[in-house]
Amino acid sequence: MTRSANLTFKTADDKTKSIRISNYQGEVPEDDAKAFMEALCASQQFVKDGVQQYARPTKITAVDTETTVVYEYDTPEA
Repeated sequence: MTRSANLTFKTADDKTKSIRISNYQGEVPEDDAKAFMEALCASQQFVKDGVQQYARPTKITAVDTETTVVYEYDTPEA
């Protein structure tokens, strides 16, 4: 099973923007994630076409994904 942390923001023009942290290990500490999101917004470092991309934090989700092999092609040895 793999885990990712998805951080969702609103842009300055009220569109949705997300950051995914893949292969996250362990739990997502709420206070740390909130602090990171707030610091990212306060930095105002991500601007595209004059619009701040991470203006307001909106949501943090942890997504667990389990992969099941349905079929695996077995190549004959040469």
